[in-house]
Amino acid sequence: MRKSRRVKPGFLRSFIIRRFSWRSRSNSLIFGGMFKRQFWIVPGVALFLLMVSIPACSKKRADPFTQLMTRGNGFYDKGDVTNAIATYLDATTIAPESLDARLNLANAYLLAGDSTKAIEQAQQALNLDHESAAAYYLMGCAYLRLNQAESAVKALQQSQQIDPAITALNFQLGLAQDRLGNTEAAIAEFEKITQFEPQHPSVHYQLSRLYQRTGRTADAAQEMQKHQEVAAKNSGSPSNPATFERCKHTIPRIAFALEQPNPRGVPVRFVEATASTFTPPSNYHGPMTVVDYNHDGRNGLFVMEGDKGFRLLSNNGGRFEPLGDLIPGKPGSTYRRVLAGDLNNDRSEDVIVLGDQASHAFSITTNGRVREVTAMTGLKALQARDGLLADLDFTGKPSQACKVFSPVIAVTSRTRPLVVILKACDA
Repeated sequence: MRKSRRVKPGFLRSFIIRRFSWRSRSNSLIFGGMFKRQFWIVPGVALFLLMVSIPACSKKRADPFTQLMTRGNGFYDKGDVTNAIATYLDATTIAPESLDARLNLANAYLLAGDSTKAIEQAQQALNLDHESAAAYYLMGCAYLRLNQAESAVKALQQSQQIDPAITALNFQLGLAQDRLGNTEAAIAEFEKITQFEPQHPSVHYQLSRLYQRTGRTADAAQEMQKHQEVAAKNSGSPSNPATFERCKHTIPRIAFALEQPNPRGVPVRFVEATASTFTPPSNYHGPMTVVDYNHDGRNGLFVMEGDKGFRLLSNNGGRFEPLGDLIPGKPGSTYRRVLAGDLNNDRSEDVIVLGDQASHAFSITTNGRVREVTAMTGLKALQARDGLLADLDFTGKPSQACKVFSPVIAVTSRTRPLVVILKACDA
């Protein structure tokens, strides 16, 4: 009987090395050294690749509040109100200022039949947003379940004032008015529903009952027949308070997450295009203004040209070219501001140039002809460093006595007071 030999720890590894060794001892030693190095390098490389690949493949996880809201909505949609309430409570703990979390919690309490807590959460939502139609609606439904019809009517009417186009709200308000004994008001609410949702499962029954109460027997019979027809089509459908409360206000809200901008930004490249924009290149400079003298959407420019005077540039496919002759200015004057607009309602653009030593007014016809009208406007003696155009009487129309130019408000200097020129009339 052979005795079992105990295998030494290094035996298996040396055996593998010998099995895979080459014929010569030197080659066997080389191979064995390579095997040992590979034995440690391969697991290290695999671990490194695994660590690198995990962040690249994993998705960015949502924040805890968003996770709770999503989980709570899943419970709510399945009708598991116990877990929905617990989850929404955790969400309100994390974000007590969240309107969506408060409304979802109020909805869950209402679905669970806890109307008192539903009212509390709806009130919390109103504290966050006093114009929340959903909060008023949920509060009204909860009051109605507690048979507090007067409070229900007040809450539902508040919701209706904010967002009236909800048939479920009309139905709940009709029920509340009926319980208060306001039969005509209840009928009015139910009749609105028949206009927008004629297949409502209960509205025809409610109208039949109220018509019978008010002595409208024929109408009551007709509504009862409609109710029976609708009921036959919807046989087997659930009929409970939650069914008739269901609307957009009872849909659980998802957590709002503001989309963040791209941290890299939008690449913007500025290209010098002066030479290709102005033909021929010249000494154009400000002050200047944009003028659509032909009223065709092709904006031209009214500019200064050196110290010689003014120039009108027409826009031809994005290239600005001189139109007409140079308009001389006053030698030695420094011009500060150019204003443009239809000053006398003649459908022609007008331009006012304000300067320290002199000011000018020009009228530009639709064909680009420029005519100086400084004396006619009464601005010949005006010296100003800044100004604006304003229609102070908000009429924009010429008076009966004369053509009224839009007022020019001009600042004459840093030390002198503001000058307001209200009118300038044709002689």
